[in-house]
Amino acid sequence: MQAFFRGTRISGFGGQGVLLLGQILAEAGMLAGRRVSWVPSYGPEMRGGTAHCHVTLSDDEIGSPLVRHPDVLVAMNGPSLERFGADVVPGGTIVYNSSMISSVPCRLDVTSVPVPANRIADMHRRGLEYRNFYNINFPSPRPENRGPDGLFTAAKWTPRYSG
Repeated sequence: MQAFFRGTRISGFGGQGVLLLGQILAEAGMLAGRRVSWVPSYGPEMRGGTAHCHVTLSDDEIGSPLVRHPDVLVAMNGPSLERFGADVVPGGTIVYNSSMISSVPCRLDVTSVPVPANRIADMHRRGLEYRNFYNINFPSPRPENRGPDGLFTAAKWTPRYSG
């Protein structure tokens, strides 16, 4: 069985939660029993300036904390997509903020996932309903997380203390 390894770069403007998202991903990796690294990078202006972070999750030791060719890119603004989009490995994933990025990433060898992050945040802040579904409908690679229909389910999960 091949060891798990995933390099992620998260990028956007300061104040968009880029570093927090990286910390949450690293924490989730630790809770899953992976080795992790999280490296933040931001300009002196912080809010409104550019910010990005590198997150690596692995079963093995991590040789370098920097992710030059990520498996996953989360781009929260256009400049981030332009700067880092070409670095994503073939077969990787680009998750982009479709509220701020109007053009779809022009790569046929990656999966592009639009998420209207600003719109969701605005509707949440105003107390408006923005979800039109509540279940997660995707196949689970782990048999223990599959329901009778073959889709992901967390029904057998037990709550864990989160600290």
